Amino acid sequence: SNSAIAIRIDNSGNPLGGVVNINSGSDSRASAVLSDGYQYYVIGNNSVSTFFTKLDTLGVVPFSFNNGNYISVNGGGAINYLAGITRQWDGKIVVCGSAGQTNFTRGWMIARYNSNGIIDPTFGTNGKVTHTFGSNVFADAYGVCIFSNGKIGVTGFRSSTAGTANDC
Repeated sequence: SNSAIAIRIDNSGNPLGGVVNINSGSDSRASAVLSDGYQYYVIGNNSVSTFFTKLDTLGVVPFSFNNGNYISVNGGGAINYLAGITRQWDGKIVVCGSAGQTNFTRGWMIARYNSNGIIDPTFGTNGKVTHTFGSNVFADAYGVCIFSNGKIGVTGFRSSTAGTANDC
């Protein structure tokens, strides 16, 4: 069984404190972290779902974030992955990954959350945007950024069962 963990290191590469075990379900893997120096947002995946959480500098989920709980991000399919995270100037958090019913019918998923861990219903449809690239195509989003004009950029890949693959 895998366990998602986090560790802080200083700018010389020395560990600061111990390893934080992120109790996010069985077979967990943390995939990205975002920090402003005072708080840390961690995303990842486990055997049945995804997770998104906030940690304070002691590695504890503050009660002010989703009542001290982890968030399971579901893009509406049986397969869900999270891989990228960024923060907007207003404090809202944007995550990206993949969602779909099978490996060959999954597309990009982008979701936006308020700084308290509650999904932002003003973004997309109920806080999420999904983008598919056609039938028999699977696609994963891996990176997300916010441009100076406030628009969101997402990167990843797509591949089809016909053997053609295109980076996006």
